[in-house]
Amino acid sequence: MFKTTRTLVTTSLALALLGGVVSPSIAHADSITPSDNVAVTTKAADTKATYKISSIEMPYTLVSSKAGNEKLPSFPNAPAVITVDQLNDPEYLAKIEADNPNLTSDFWSQLRDGIAGYETLDLDKSLVDLQMETGELPEGLSKDDIIKSVADSFYLQAWTISRIAQEQLGQMDYSEINAAYLKELRPRLETMAKGQEALEKMDGVFDHGEEYYKIQAPIMLDVLTGENKLSFRYTKEELTKLDPDATYRQMISLYNKPLSFFIQKQPDGTYQISGLFLSGILAYSFWFDDTPVTPNPTPNPTPATSQPVKVHYVDDHGKTLRADKVLTGELGESYQTTPLDIDGYTVTNTTGDESGTFDSTAKSVTYTYSAVLSNGGDGDQIVTTKPKKPTKKPAETNKKTQQTTNGGQGATVNELPASSRQTSPMATSATNVHNTALPQTNEQSKTHLAVMGLALLSATLVVFGLKKRLS
Repeated sequence: MFKTTRTLVTTSLALALLGGVVSPSIAHADSITPSDNVAVTTKAADTKATYKISSIEMPYTLVSSKAGNEKLPSFPNAPAVITVDQLNDPEYLAKIEADNPNLTSDFWSQLRDGIAGYETLDLDKSLVDLQMETGELPEGLSKDDIIKSVADSFYLQAWTISRIAQEQLGQMDYSEINAAYLKELRPRLETMAKGQEALEKMDGVFDHGEEYYKIQAPIMLDVLTGENKLSFRYTKEELTKLDPDATYRQMISLYNKPLSFFIQKQPDGTYQISGLFLSGILAYSFWFDDTPVTPNPTPNPTPATSQPVKVHYVDDHGKTLRADKVLTGELGESYQTTPLDIDGYTVTNTTGDESGTFDSTAKSVTYTYSAVLSNGGDGDQIVTTKPKKPTKKPAETNKKTQQTTNGGQGATVNELPASSRQTSPMATSATNVHNTALPQTNEQSKTHLAVMGLALLSATLVVFGLKKRLS
């Protein structure tokens, strides 16, 4: 780790509150030198591979939310990434320093001297493992104690930022933030490893009454949101939504990640040092999903199962004429569907694959039928052409039946009363075929035109109800 880098991103209030138990990278910023780093890691170089560092991401604060992760650069006017060649170019670095007064030649020197140490790290180890090996952590604490202490310190910061912002915007008053401190934060500080000093300092903020709190709160908020750049990116209203619990869980996750998460392999085989790593792992969260995703290197896919083929029989209005048939078979087995013979109907359209093989996707075949008119005799058909103008009046309408001739053998047709003809100009089921009157040559053409128009409209607009279902 680098002393100067971590010194630049250290939040002095966090150090004061936590008494040196804040993120170990930050708390010991002044005690670890580049030479210490290289000396420790050269031992690992004997057994570990060497990784060529080609580029360095400038330090940043990580902020996560439902919209994704955002990087808040510690040096907003500097490039996001610099190469090792640029790191060794004094003229290039001088231009960056001119735009970033906080950057000095000492910063670049620390980076150059430390690269050798980074190139010999065991990337399979976690950050906390590395820190324990290099002696950067307080003595007497276990690995779990260290991780929890770091996460607790960031919970403290996120809690303080969000609650003070809420109080200053009138979302809670002093009594409410005091009650929240006693319920939410103080119990955590009581159980925090070496957190006694932080507990005493936070107690002091609230124990001296509202007037003292009003003096301290703005200072705390400015410091906690300034050096980590939160106040540069987010409004006070937005900071009220900063989530202490999500921040805590995110820090636990980060500290358990392998170093390969922070020293990342590039497409050309070289490596880039993460700016989050250089910042000493400054991270906050508005929302964090820590659901573990464990990849299976040799997954066993769920075996595919054969899906059925369903056959539908409907009329041109989508009405079911016969019950659906469901065909099943083994994967790869062939199937063939056929239309049913339905009295008074003829197939006018087919959708779906009538033949094929069973696979893992359900299939559907729909046969669509249209009603036909038949006189039940020697094949006489209804021809819906315009009739000739009648030469004489039709027979009385109260007759039950009458005889007509078609120029060949006679066809007897049962004629419905006039009122029935007006409301049912066309048969819609097989049971009515023999009770439907043939149009007389002396009738007006309006009924024929209406029937033809209805048929055309149906053929054009009917949706046949096929919905292909996926398994």
